[in-house]
Amino acid sequence: MSWLARCSVLGAVLALGATGCSFDLGLDQSTHGESDTLRFSYGGDELFDCLFGCPLSQPMAEGMTVDVSIFGAPVDVKLSAHTKSGIAKVVSLEPTYSCDSVDGSSGGSSSTVAADEPCPKNQKRSVMWVAKIAAMSPGSTGLEVLDAKGRIVDETVIEIARPTKAVLLRGTDGSASNAIDVSNLTMNPGEVVILRPSLSDATGRDLKLGREGAKWSFADPAVVEQGTALDNFLGASFDGVLRGKSAGQTTVTLQVGPLQVPVAVTVTQ
Repeated sequence: MSWLARCSVLGAVLALGATGCSFDLGLDQSTHGESDTLRFSYGGDELFDCLFGCPLSQPMAEGMTVDVSIFGAPVDVKLSAHTKSGIAKVVSLEPTYSCDSVDGSSGGSSSTVAADEPCPKNQKRSVMWVAKIAAMSPGSTGLEVLDAKGRIVDETVIEIARPTKAVLLRGTDGSASNAIDVSNLTMNPGEVVILRPSLSDATGRDLKLGREGAKWSFADPAVVEQGTALDNFLGASFDGVLRGKSAGQTTVTLQVGPLQVPVAVTVTQ
């Protein structure tokens, strides 16, 4: 789920307006750049994930494409970004502009606007840039953000690690108590099971997953097929969404980078 989609859902949940969704919520858990001009945060991929920022201290999982949000840039400056080495690549860098309430008249709310759309008098304009970064091989590299003249605005370090272990959690609450035995997953026809991967490297560090790169394959869709986005509306794009079709046995496989995790599934009547 995108950052803006999470904001929309949060706005509906908090209908009283006590807390709005702004690009700068004042609860800074992001990574400050080396010159302390910009702030960097992993983008969340599920409801409330990284709502107040996720620091870049967690390595990206090799093979994933991860969103990095960039805050603090002047609204009238066009930015570009690149990595210092080939272990990662900036696939895209896109801005999203907002009008944020400054006097409390709208409950601290925020609304997205077009690049050339003015803000009301009681609101200030801000911008969040989102860099989509492909993590291609293990190591660390610099991420440089440049202005239109090619000058460095700020920079930070990103790290990539190879996933060597995956724990699959049944459901989306992230509870370790829901970890499944991948050798014996049983479900019924018509039942939907969500499998959430948690990846770690050879040293046991948890790795950051992203919107792209987790591939789920279904050996026999007549027994178990991939569920729809509606089946996992509040979940993450890297979740495995399994829908039982008919009685039988099959295998569903998760692949992230070089890591493959087969899941044996039995569908019973």
